[in-house]
Amino acid sequence: MSLCYISDGCPDQYYGVDCENQCDVNCKDRLCNSTSGNCNDCINGRYGTNCQSTCIVTNCVGNCDRITGDCDTCHLKWYGINCETACSTCMTSCVKSNGICNGGCIKGYRGNSCQQQCSNNCNNGGCRQGDGYCTNGCKVGWYGTSCQQQCSNNCNNGGCRQVDGNCNNGCKVGWYGDTCDTPCNRQCSGGCSRTGVCNDCINGRYGTNCQLTCIVTNCNVNCDRTAGDCDICHLKWYGTNCQISCSTCMTSCVKSNGMCNGGCIDGYWSNSCLQQCSNNCNNGGCRQVDSYCNNGCRGGWYGNTCDTSCTVDQCIGGCNSNTGQCSGCTQGYYGTNCQERCSNNCNSGGCRQVDGYCLTGCKVGWHGDKCDTSCNQQCSDGCSRTTGVCNDCISGRYGTNCQSTCIVTNCNSNCDRTAGDCDICHLKWYDPNCETSCSTCTTSCVKSNGICNGGCIDGYWGTSCQQRCSNNCNSGGCRQVDGYCNNGCKVECYGDTCDTSCNGQCSGGCSRTTGVCNDCISGRYGTNCQSTCIVTNCNSNCDRTAGDCDICHLK
Repeated sequence: MSLCYISDGCPDQYYGVDCENQCDVNCKDRLCNSTSGNCNDCINGRYGTNCQSTCIVTNCVGNCDRITGDCDTCHLKWYGINCETACSTCMTSCVKSNGICNGGCIKGYRGNSCQQQCSNNCNNGGCRQGDGYCTNGCKVGWYGTSCQQQCSNNCNNGGCRQVDGNCNNGCKVGWYGDTCDTPCNRQCSGGCSRTGVCNDCINGRYGTNCQLTCIVTNCNVNCDRTAGDCDICHLKWYGTNCQISCSTCMTSCVKSNGMCNGGCIDGYWSNSCLQQCSNNCNNGGCRQVDSYCNNGCRGGWYGNTCDTSCTVDQCIGGCNSNTGQCSGCTQGYYGTNCQERCSNNCNSGGCRQVDGYCLTGCKVGWHGDKCDTSCNQQCSDGCSRTTGVCNDCISGRYGTNCQSTCIVTNCNSNCDRTAGDCDICHLKWYDPNCETSCSTCTTSCVKSNGICNGGCIDGYWGTSCQQRCSNNCNSGGCRQVDGYCNNGCKVECYGDTCDTSCNGQCSGGCSRTTGVCNDCISGRYGTNCQSTCIVTNCNSNCDRTAGDCDICHLK
């Protein structure tokens, strides 16, 4: 079928003389020149006169160039004719023709195209795009515009100034200078200043820079930094250079003059403790100011400095350090200088130094302060030290001083010291002089009244056992308080003391308490056998109550 001819060209999508040809499929919207058939524009991805070629670019924004096939506009961070080269280190984008970055570089890169890496020693990784200058400074230990130079190892904490390498926090001990690259003088102690002057000197050195040698020995610290003198000496040394000993001081001495602090050691005195105490001081010690012997003198010496000899043979423990009097006497002597003998009658032989008083009393038989007076011969166990009164009397004597003779017998001890009475009688004797017997007491009796202790012997009763029991008591014994027969009465007697006879009509005795007959003699009957039986031919006595015969004779 032929299309209708249109005088001013072909319909859309057709071309040719008769408009019988359809435009190529690579033409955009399939539109082409109605005469030549060339595409008016190409679909995406095609180029050439008639869109016969395929674009070979990838990172292109829009279609490639119609004529050359090149890309006109690249995606961000791509460049080149066909956007084939990345500029990923640019901050935003780059120029398509040469890759030069627009908007700077991402962190860690520099240069027009941001292809060069910043130094690894930049702080936080950032540097200036144009010249690589580390914008946030250098990591610790590095310096320079690009932080490519290492700080000195002698910088304190490792850090230095970026522009010149000067150590920020000073130098490690032993180094000095801006960059801490110069060692301190070996005579320095504790390092030196940034300019090289020693902070202190090692022992044995002094001077501005410790260039001089100390000449002191007994110094407790180093010598003075300026003058070389010793500031503090070891204990017990003094002088400008501690060259003089003060060994006799107790603790230490004043550096300037050797005067002792804290006193002297035993045996020395004076401000500097250079003078010796007397050899006669007790324990060797004396007072620092005047050599007074602190603990007294050794035996045989006295005086403030114990330089005077005691001259008495009987002194013990030396003599008084002030007066020379004996401190004590040997046993048996007394007096200021122990020249007198104690009494032989002193107990243990010792007496008081000042007056001869016997210290531990007198031997038995003597009295008085010096025990030089004998006791009364009638004394037993000596007498009073002060009065001479007997401590006790010998047997048979009594009175204040045993001057009277006891007149008692039957005494178990000596008579009473005051009255002459007997204090304790022999058993079974009593009254003041023990002259009355209480032999009927079982054991003993009270001394004052003869009342028996422990009861009576058989056959006696009463408090003093002086009353005899009834002869009618069975076995002879009766009760102490009232004579009551303990074992009953003999036959034919009754009552508490068995002193009443039974009825003569009784047979076999009678009741202890009532006197009623135990039985009647033959031919009698009744309560107390008071009646005569009237029966004959009876084989036994009549009935006790009725008087009848119980059993008759045969027949």
